[in-house]
Amino acid sequence: MDKRMMILQILLQYSDCASNNKIQKILKVSRRTVINYIREINSEHGAIISSSNKGYWLNDKKAALRLLTNDALYTIPSDYESRKSYLLKNLLLAGRQPSVEDLADELCISPITFTNELTHLRNELKEHNLYIKQKKDKLYIIGDERDRRRYIHTILSQELEHSQFNMDAIQKYFRIVKISDIKEVVETIMQIHAFILDGFSLLNYVLHLAICIENSAISTSQVDGNQVNLEYPPHICIIIDEVYDRLKELYPNNFTAAQIYDASMLMATRMISQHLSKLAYQQIDDYVDPYTKELLMTVIDSVHEMYGIDLKTDSFMVRFALHLKNMIIRSDNNISLHQNNILTIKDEYPFLYVIATYIASIINKNIGHLLPESEITYIALHLGVLMEERKANQDKLTCAIVMYDYYNFGAALYQNLTTQFYNLLVLDIVQNYEQINQEDAIDLIITTLPVKPSLEIPQIKISMMLTPHDYKAIRSKTDELLETAVKTKTVRKVKHFFRSDLFFADTTFSHYQEVLDFMCNKMQELNYVDSTFKDAIYEHEKYVSSAYKNIAIPHPLGTSASQPLQSSIAVLINKQPIQWLDNKVDIVLMLSLKKEDNSLFRDIFGLITETISNKKLIQCKDYESFIRSFITAP
Repeated sequence: MDKRMMILQILLQYSDCASNNKIQKILKVSRRTVINYIREINSEHGAIISSSNKGYWLNDKKAALRLLTNDALYTIPSDYESRKSYLLKNLLLAGRQPSVEDLADELCISPITFTNELTHLRNELKEHNLYIKQKKDKLYIIGDERDRRRYIHTILSQELEHSQFNMDAIQKYFRIVKISDIKEVVETIMQIHAFILDGFSLLNYVLHLAICIENSAISTSQVDGNQVNLEYPPHICIIIDEVYDRLKELYPNNFTAAQIYDASMLMATRMISQHLSKLAYQQIDDYVDPYTKELLMTVIDSVHEMYGIDLKTDSFMVRFALHLKNMIIRSDNNISLHQNNILTIKDEYPFLYVIATYIASIINKNIGHLLPESEITYIALHLGVLMEERKANQDKLTCAIVMYDYYNFGAALYQNLTTQFYNLLVLDIVQNYEQINQEDAIDLIITTLPVKPSLEIPQIKISMMLTPHDYKAIRSKTDELLETAVKTKTVRKVKHFFRSDLFFADTTFSHYQEVLDFMCNKMQELNYVDSTFKDAIYEHEKYVSSAYKNIAIPHPLGTSASQPLQSSIAVLINKQPIQWLDNKVDIVLMLSLKKEDNSLFRDIFGLITETISNKKLIQCKDYESFIRSFITAP
């Protein structure tokens, strides 16, 4: 930040004046430089700063605020939420102690209105063990140092998300630290010791450190080293000590090593070795304890039994073993991962989230702690990486190339296609359509000739030498054909699980528990499930909601003893959206699969989430029209 702007930030904190000496120390500049900066500010923006032999003060606080926002069209906060944000940033982040009159004037509201909103804010802050106090008309916030830092972190994390994780966007809230300097310190020390943090965790750690340093300059309280309950391994202690020493060189404030250790708790459970990708599963004994390895294998075996998904790859087991170890440490020490609202895994990749929820339920039972939604999201991310790695092994489309083969262009094209498109299996290269072997089940023809509409096989016309447009067209068509093929096969399997006596339309339920009770009771009455099924359904909802956008797919997590009598899918279409925790749900599909059908769960779940939001399905009034619409849904 421009040091002239930093002077304005400093002066905003003082109701009387700030001495030249105080400004010098904060900015680390000479007395003459401070005088020159202030002269420049007054010359460019009017006489907004006055001076005397005691120091400097602001004549026009509103003008200073406009300059600090870097916006000539600065607008005064106009509602409670924006005024709350303004107040918290001034009292917590800037460390100001303004009067009620000063703040009411800055916000352009009456002191009475401001006092009323202050009462509301006091009640909100109590939930975070923070309290707004007023002494001699000056407002300030008191509370434990750790609680202050946590709440500041919450505020700035929201700012980060709103700015798409641009650290420059929150630099304006710091008058002492330079965020980019702290980031460089952390990355350099991590690199020296061959450790890395993922991008989100790195920003999170840098923000924790920045708040720790900044807050120590405006707070007299200290964090007792005994408050840090997490026992760090020696290699992490070395890294934290080096981070502390380097930050102390940059910012010789009154923050302590104990505070830096406290701010490093989450980082310590997210940091991983750069050599991790080179490890085989058999080599991780030095990284995780026997209990964690046993829990990992319980997860892998349970997922395979429940959903037919094989997680036994070295890359996944090594990554997830380390993640599982750190997750247990976070849970035991009540360390929370920040809920990253950008990672909308639940809505965008619901199947991954379902598996992650099931894994979380296994971990919950073993460690005796309920994992929060943020942890489930990161489990889903680990699964997503594995799924992406396995895309190369998905079903392939058979393909024929039809072209006049000038100067061996056919061989070059074959090499290009097989290299660039892993989902294509080129069976033959021919010079005309008649030469295509009719006995080969050809899914796609790629040709440099004019297409032949009379052929029922999909065709793509390309150039002799592939252009970017050709690559795009081939990729689009292969993705479309694969998706259609998979869906056709899945629909054929899934439609047999729908039952006419388990189809309920035009119902009038208002709450999800009413729906669960009704559907479970019906399925038991009709001998599709036994009496333990309802408990298994509610066990799922206890861990996490089964609602995804406008649909809900309740099903047992597999951790109970419930075993369906018949595989089935019950359907309920309500007249009005149902309140399902944080969602509004139009349609509910309750799944009950026998063990031998569990391998179909992924296909069933994927098909349902892709097609069920179709308006025709939601408008169906009877079983027959629902099945017709389901089969033909795009």
